[in-house]
Amino acid sequence: MKKTEPSLLLLRLLFLLCFCSTNSSDTNHEIKNGFSFTPHTDPSLSFQPILADPSDTFSLGFSRSAANPDALTLAVRHLPSSVHLWRAPSAADSTRPTLTFNGSLVLSDPDIGYLWSTSNAVPGDRLVLLNDSNLRIQAKDPNFPLWESFDFPANTLVTGQNFTANETLVSNSGRFALRIAGGFFGLYADFGGDARPMYYKQTPLEAKAQVVPGAGPVYLRLSPDGFLGMYQTEGAPVDVLNFDTFNHNFAGGAKPLRRVTLENDGNLRAYYFNGSSWVADFEAISDPCQLPSACGPYGLCGPRGVCGSLVNRTSGDSSAAVSSSGDACRGGFSILRRKGVELPYKELMGFEKAATLEECEGGCYKNCSCWGVVYNNVSGFCYRIDFPVQTLIEVGDERKAGYFKVKLTAEQRRKRREWIIVGAVLVGVGIVVLIGSVGLGYRVWKKRKVGLGLVDGPDRERRLSPGPYRNLNSSGSFSSVELSFKR
Repeated sequence: MKKTEPSLLLLRLLFLLCFCSTNSSDTNHEIKNGFSFTPHTDPSLSFQPILADPSDTFSLGFSRSAANPDALTLAVRHLPSSVHLWRAPSAADSTRPTLTFNGSLVLSDPDIGYLWSTSNAVPGDRLVLLNDSNLRIQAKDPNFPLWESFDFPANTLVTGQNFTANETLVSNSGRFALRIAGGFFGLYADFGGDARPMYYKQTPLEAKAQVVPGAGPVYLRLSPDGFLGMYQTEGAPVDVLNFDTFNHNFAGGAKPLRRVTLENDGNLRAYYFNGSSWVADFEAISDPCQLPSACGPYGLCGPRGVCGSLVNRTSGDSSAAVSSSGDACRGGFSILRRKGVELPYKELMGFEKAATLEECEGGCYKNCSCWGVVYNNVSGFCYRIDFPVQTLIEVGDERKAGYFKVKLTAEQRRKRREWIIVGAVLVGVGIVVLIGSVGLGYRVWKKRKVGLGLVDGPDRERRLSPGPYRNLNSSGSFSSVELSFKR
């Protein structure tokens, strides 16, 4: 009996291992109702997988947030490269998140409470990750998803993914966005001001198909053949942005995984995965100076993309000149004028006509939503900047000039407050001295008037009294008056 006990224990151990392995495999490729997961807070864990696709190429899990390393974000990761292809909104990032699935996917925090949810109207039975990185909530029919991540992209599109006017692609920084509107797609910047300037625009060339009014909105799709197509129907595209590897024959005939990402510099770039790394294949803006903020706030982009500064500060100080409130007047500002500059993407910005630079400036000074103007003295075009000033382009033509409001630094505001206090004290002293001088002058004036008998005083009657009558009788003048009266 004793000889058989180790064998029985070994068989039981193998059974448990097989059972656990099978159960783990099922859980790893499908999540069902009642699922809950709380990730570890160990900072050494860069990614904690929860769900994998059938090929084990993609995984849904918790990753360290790029904006806040202490926080965790829910993301779909491309495992061979560790690149995120989808993520939950950054507002859902948390240091202690919990993920649950009960028909909908929900993120919560023990201190904050609800963070984010898929909010699908019909509850699902299971959550799966497809081999194209699409995360889906399904019921009985897998062909009709109740919710899918492809309809809610973050900053990236992948092969075969459609992008419609109902969606927005947003850079991880939150400053740049791709949208479809009015039959074209554009890239927009958010610098905190009243305006959201468009800095890139792609209108359909309609070379292969025409845009038919009333036939439906246009949408984008990333093709495995190496282009970003704009479509109105499932037929030929109305516009095509070709990549460097358009219709390229790769080794083995297999088409690589592709992605298009809106990056933190505002550029839209395409990549393909060659088996070991992502290779750049396309960029929407090839000139670095045409990027919305190539050299940062109050930056100056010179020849060959060399960066300088409009203000006499370091790049770190220049960023302090930007107010998150979008109010150019709050906290005070100084005026900077610079010749030989122009705006990037000025063709996409509105303008007004002005006879002079002074006229162009005049409409901006008292307008707190205006951060500056750029004026072309040849054309008379006046471009108003309704957002915190970013990078300008250095040009040799001094007939192109700029006028900019520069927010005061904390040190400048402190010195200004000190001067205001000093000025107030000096004004107060001046008022006291003035009041004292006026009072003293009035007393001298009054004393002099009293001395002349022109105003009431304690000896006014004595000074004005004619004296005793005996004095009058002895007066020669009185006699002469009397004689003249008798006549």
